[in-house]
Amino acid sequence: MEQGVRVTNWGDVAAPSVAEASLMMMLASLRKVPQYHNILHARRGWREDGKTPEGLFYKKVGLHGFGRISRALVRLLEPFHCDISTFSPHVPDSLLAEYGVRRADTLEQLYADSYVVVVLASKTDANHHIVNDRILARMPDGAHLVLTGRAAVVDTEALANELQRGRLYAALDVYEREPLPPDSPLRGLDNCMLLPHHGGPTADLYVEIGKLAVQNIRNYIDGAPLLNEVPPHLYELMT
Repeated sequence: MEQGVRVTNWGDVAAPSVAEASLMMMLASLRKVPQYHNILHARRGWREDGKTPEGLFYKKVGLHGFGRISRALVRLLEPFHCDISTFSPHVPDSLLAEYGVRRADTLEQLYADSYVVVVLASKTDANHHIVNDRILARMPDGAHLVLTGRAAVVDTEALANELQRGRLYAALDVYEREPLPPDSPLRGLDNCMLLPHHGGPTADLYVEIGKLAVQNIRNYIDGAPLLNEVPPHLYELMT
């Protein structure tokens, strides 16, 4: 961009897809889908733990960040009647009121008060590893962390250590190192669901992304404003 190249991205097109993936991972983690899948396939067993899985209805959900994906996720969560809060200091109260979401005054409060936390904060220097061992320790026993945003927000080593204690559950789609190394401490944990960065967009949405790209080419040729243009100061923070 410093050389005059203009950059655009897919804007809002992918947000509903990532929100959908986040919802799927929340449900799968609560209902312990990875554990039961492993029991039935790898161990050829049945209900080994004898416990009834949990559901999402009426759960306290924390959204770490309140951008496009979080707002799309709030709409998907409406049928579950969740108690939703968010930590996103720069979001105006009017927007939170529009979506019926409470503001958590601190990050510590968000993690301490939520049974399911979805990490969707932006990639900034201030947010790097902001979810550390101290924050994770505040989560209630048996709580679930879902990571579909920026991997660097969560300290991988701290999360792996907490998961190895067996106190929390996690569902991850993004990682600080990709592909996830074979020797990652996140691998092989029954309480950690791993996906290979497939949160979105899904294959069917690439048609819409293609339409948006073609429209932007037309706009550029015609001298019209470009859709979803990325300014230089945000380029390094975005995918």
